[in-house]
Amino acid sequence: MAASLGVDADAMGPLGCSSNCPSCVVATCTVFAESEMVSLVAKKVPKEDIIGGLNQMVAKKVSAVAKSVGIKGDVLLAGGVARNEQVEKELRSRFKHEVFIPENPQYVGAYCAALSYTAKGGDV
Repeated sequence: MAASLGVDADAMGPLGCSSNCPSCVVATCTVFAESEMVSLVAKKVPKEDIIGGLNQMVAKKVSAVAKSVGIKGDVLLAGGVARNEQVEKELRSRFKHEVFIPENPQYVGAYCAALSYTAKGGDV
């Protein structure tokens, strides 16, 4: 989405946080969300409002999926999206539990995959 809007991915959080009127993005599929985004760009909606709406949609979807599996304790947010300050704030407001974000959260998946591989006898 960042590339489609011509912004750096690291700017998605600050730009979304600067929105005074986040757009309503209802699609949770990236293809349909991008279609909504293109429509909003055509309507001359400010980028920060589009990004604010996209970030809210991501947080809403993540929290819905997490709640559907029955969160019983604190939450660890990992992956690149954990670097997005607006998504982090939105999730903190949606969960009753503490939300932890590790240092360099974008590497957690790769690190865990490497640990799993080596645990099965692989050499990294």
